Amino acid sequence: MTTPDLFGLAAAGMTLISEGIYIWSIVTGPAGSRTRPSRSTFWIWMLIQGVFAATYIATGETFAAGISLVYAVCFFVIAILSLRYGYSGWGRTDTRCAIAVVVAVGIWIVTKNPVLALVMSIVADFLGAIPTVKKVWFQPRTESRSAWTLAVFATMLNFGAVQTWGFSDVAFHGYLFFINGIIAWRSWMPGRPISARYS
Repeated sequence: MTTPDLFGLAAAGMTLISEGIYIWSIVTGPAGSRTRPSRSTFWIWMLIQGVFAATYIATGETFAAGISLVYAVCFFVIAILSLRYGYSGWGRTDTRCAIAVVVAVGIWIVTKNPVLALVMSIVADFLGAIPTVKKVWFQPRTESRSAWTLAVFATMLNFGAVQTWGFSDVAFHGYLFFINGIIAWRSWMPGRPISARYS
């Protein structure tokens, strides 16, 4: 097993731990500081990881497919829990992001261009993250600080898993570090005045 493989396994393990902490904080968090996930984000992320897994299986990447399947299952559990514990209802932002994700994933599935597929997958993932970023901006205590902080460290470990750097590696890993970092950073900051959408 190579050094990048070890970094990849460590990153995957840390990510799974962070997802476990996130799920635990939804169910058992004390009143007033319980994690309350965005409903749309995790339904969208579950779909994206499912497509990732199907793509990996089709290309013979069984290890990557396994990780994506695990993520899809974790996101499915969080999405189900969000129906009971989720923050606010399904609003216009959620609907717009969901429609845009369907379009992006559709382009991703039919295209034969790997660079375009990568860009569309990042766009789809980012659109799915918007409701959570918007929510954590106003109400940072509705997200698990420890889970998102671990996710940032996992993405940092992922940099060590890259064997040959190219555009796709920089774009994908850079994006993961950015989006996890934004959510983690805001979860440690004071809240902003609550908008009507989140009141």
